Amino acid sequence: MTELAGSAIPSATAAVVLVNTDQRDLTLACLGSLAKSSVRFGLTIVVDNASSDGSAEAIADSFPSVVVLRQPENRGFPAAANAGVAHVLGTPADYIWVLNNDTEVASNAAEQLITALSATDGAGVACPKIYFAEPRDVLWFAGGDIELKAPMGAHHRGLGERDKGSYDQPCAISFINGCAPMFHRRILERHRLFDESFFIYCEDLDLSIRLARSGVTCLYEPRAVIWHKVSQSFVKTARAGRQTYLLVRNRFIVQRRYCSTASVIALLGRYLVGSVARGAYWTAVSNGDCSRIRGLARGIIDGLRTKVVV
Repeated sequence: MTELAGSAIPSATAAVVLVNTDQRDLTLACLGSLAKSSVRFGLTIVVDNASSDGSAEAIADSFPSVVVLRQPENRGFPAAANAGVAHVLGTPADYIWVLNNDTEVASNAAEQLITALSATDGAGVACPKIYFAEPRDVLWFAGGDIELKAPMGAHHRGLGERDKGSYDQPCAISFINGCAPMFHRRILERHRLFDESFFIYCEDLDLSIRLARSGVTCLYEPRAVIWHKVSQSFVKTARAGRQTYLLVRNRFIVQRRYCSTASVIALLGRYLVGSVARGAYWTAVSNGDCSRIRGLARGIIDGLRTKVVV
């Protein structure tokens, strides 16, 4: 039995929201790293998406102070995160950390994010420096930029680079990766968090665009560090075709929502000949698995025909 501890920040100030879907061990490991935080969180919530692996019971046994919100069905990451945030907004918490459950956090990460937000006038969101879980010195995210001309719609600074100190300066960013953003309460009171129709993928891109257009300042804080077991919270429980479908469909929905028809056509070309298509074709050729090709085709079709609401 472990309690989430820490002392540098008053308990009413900060809260954490995790989402779990049949990833008991990942979530327990993440909560274990949070237990070493210098911040004493006033509330830690795990939103459990109808898991069948005993996650909810294991979390309650190991971390009795954690609130487990059990969902009757898996409606995806955005809906679960929104449910957790809605619960937090009923408390006095000023800072809300929406954290992927496939992460390990440095003990001072939350404290550094809170310090950055409180020290920067108008700042609404702060993101940490994120490394791959292995190798632990290789960067996954060192701030990001919205790039709607690119297939993924955003750029991760430093992706795949060994950290040599090139990304050690705090700065404003336009893209907030959904892995570990910390929000000031006022942002989530004024702005809708994630679009629940996405299920997973591109909900962070959509949010970043909305916040940027509203003039919200988003920060990259390199003194806050976490390690990410990339995509394990979804990929291990999803078929490759389903993963490709959601990524492609949601990307086209974002493009149609915020960009011109010409840019949507250009994106179509990039997907038909780009890395996603090449990966799908190679999977089919190498092992006869056409699920990613079908996911790509269905994702494009549904992404182009789904009604888009701004």
